[in-house]
Amino acid sequence: MQSLRQQLEAQYHTVSYLQFCARKGTTDQQVQERLVTLRKEIKTKPVVFIDWEHQRVIQNHTAYCFIGFKNILGEYYDTNRWAISVPTFGNMDYGVRQFNNLDFMIYVNGFNKNFETSKIDHSNKTKDFVYMAGKPHPHRVHMLKELLNHDLLDNSIWSANSPSHQWGYLESYLPNQYELQEWQGKKVVGYDDSTRRVHFPIYNDSICTLVPETLADNDCHYISEKTCKPLMAEHIFVILSGAGFLKNLRSLGFKTFHEHFDESYDQCGHLNDRVRSIIKTLRQIKTMDVRKLYKDTEEIRRHNRKHFFDEQFYKDFNDKELAKIKNYFGS
Repeated sequence: MQSLRQQLEAQYHTVSYLQFCARKGTTDQQVQERLVTLRKEIKTKPVVFIDWEHQRVIQNHTAYCFIGFKNILGEYYDTNRWAISVPTFGNMDYGVRQFNNLDFMIYVNGFNKNFETSKIDHSNKTKDFVYMAGKPHPHRVHMLKELLNHDLLDNSIWSANSPSHQWGYLESYLPNQYELQEWQGKKVVGYDDSTRRVHFPIYNDSICTLVPETLADNDCHYISEKTCKPLMAEHIFVILSGAGFLKNLRSLGFKTFHEHFDESYDQCGHLNDRVRSIIKTLRQIKTMDVRKLYKDTEEIRRHNRKHFFDEQFYKDFNDKELAKIKNYFGS
């Protein structure tokens, strides 16, 4: 399955916007060398900046030391010689030159090529929820505190740890029976390949995943592996992200569970209201007949897994974006 970036490379000078950030061992000199190369290329071929990392990370975090598109493009900044493709939806940070990609989902898809549907077994639920928080982003910390305050994690599978960030007194690790052997008792590196794969015992034993997505911006919907895994595992999910995240999922062809439990949290514009609404939804799920819930949602859950692995879905999406980009460049 080809990513959009791979397809763009045949026609355009294609480069990650992260290549122009002086971070993680990248020196200012290396950034300048890339700038020189790009300005040489743009004279003969349009440039598309593309990455499967959410683009707002370079805007909002000074640690990335992004030099800015004006500095990169110089005299070409106000022309249609460049475009940007981002993995987020619901925003137009870069106006008419912005396009979308599903490259991160394709990337996660690749780690699950040997996905065995026979390992999915939702017949015997012994746990309530899954909440694996990873890095302590403020919305995740807020959510965790509320879950603990409402005793919703007493019979759940949850963790809160990161090698690069401190959770303090909230730090917690998965029980060994739910953690891969190589991570038992350790802080999980969120960028490790293993975190892109489904670990079936977690989803088989639990009723619902509470997904703590990377971003909580109302207009910037970013789909990470945290959302991908319950989709693959045919699991029921509630998602902590920005308002409209579920609506965006549905626009991409996935299905959610509004006909079976309250998903009005997706319409809450303020994070505090959204968290409170999610707590109410989790309480509702906790009181439901689990066997009936899983029987009634079987078609939705199976559809989501098939849709996630459907190569035609990604091909059709990429074809549309390629046509839009081609039209933008007038070629």
